Amino acid sequence: ADLYIFNGSATSANVAVHILDKNGNNLAGVTIPGSNPASTYPGQTGSATVPVAATNTLIVRWVFPQDSPEGGPNVSASVRVVSDQPIAVGSDFQWSGFTPLPCSLLPK
Repeated sequence: ADLYIFNGSATSANVAVHILDKNGNNLAGVTIPGSNPASTYPGQTGSATVPVAATNTLIVRWVFPQDSPEGGPNVSASVRVVSDQPIAVGSDFQWSGFTPLPCSLLPK
């Protein structure tokens, strides 16, 4: 999966990416089921953020769980992005074939 977070403001943005399971638990740092070699979900925990410079894009990548049922333990279900500046978020989740997704406008 690829997540693209564009900071459209004129100042640096403090951004947090939270990959959540079906119950809303943040999976940052948790081992992704079936990943080989074993890898962990990226993102921030608690109130931690990362800086994204003005008019720059933060790219966050991870692999999808391979051996757990949908909604099983440690399976990603949604992504929450928090920022103190206007941002636009795009994604590319590679399942199979072409997957068109709507664009999101940058808030004013």
